[in-house]
Amino acid sequence: EGTLTTLQSTVSGALAALGSLGVSHWLAEAFHAWTESEEVAISLRATLRANGREVDALSERYQEFATHMEHLTTVSDEAILRNIRMAESFNLTGDAAERAVSDAMGLARSANSSTEHMIRLTAAMAEGDTQRAMMFSRMVPQLRGIRNEQEFVDRYNRLVASGFDAISESAHTG
Repeated sequence: EGTLTTLQSTVSGALAALGSLGVSHWLAEAFHAWTESEEVAISLRATLRANGREVDALSERYQEFATHMEHLTTVSDEAILRNIRMAESFNLTGDAAERAVSDAMGLARSANSSTEHMIRLTAAMAEGDTQRAMMFSRMVPQLRGIRNEQEFVDRYNRLVASGFDAISESAHTG
């Protein structure tokens, strides 16, 4: 992290010098995107390490997942990796973490909410804990008040699918 701060200072100085050439704004944006990406990667790796996971293999896997999802949805890979980090903090890993994140994206779209707000509910569903998921359903008007587990699961799955379809459609229509 100290290296990142030093690099930021160095680049800031270089950007000031390049200002006279008219490229400093573009370079500043590119550098900001790079530092955001690095900060997300560092945070994810720290979470994986703290959870005793295989850091290199999972980091690579999650980056591939995030890139794939970015192409399907236009949600930035950094945002997807932040949500993977949240899923990992709920002790989900691999397929379960990826499922929780993609479900949260679809559910958020259906509920007109944010993925970050949906991740607790989708993490519970990924663990197969419908009762706990039902407790979090107050955040989703379409799920609020459903007491029958099977009805809840069916409605949840429909909301996730329709929300994800809407995200994908809007990504492909511009």
